Amino acid sequence: MVLIIKLEEVPGYKSPLTNLTDNEFDRLNFPPLTEINDERFVFDGPYGPVRYKGLQWCGVVTRFLEFWAIHRVTRLAQQITSRMVSHTLPHP
Repeated sequence: MVLIIKLEEVPGYKSPLTNLTDNEFDRLNFPPLTEINDERFVFDGPYGPVRYKGLQWCGVVTRFLEFWAIHRVTRLAQQITSRMVSHTLPHP
């Protein structure tokens, strides 16, 4: 049996710091890495986008799962579940 997992992010990742000036970056006053934790991030929905310090760090993430196995008679791979997408999967 094989589990296929696909993650898709829309829009694709782009660092929100790319176009900031040094002064804009300094005003964000980022804490040390050891002090950044999940609680500081804000989810706009159950699957994103994700914001920190008002900047978008991650788009909406969609997860796809499929289970495949070898058919006992034909010995060919076959999908044994329908594709499951984010809204059908449990969210932590």
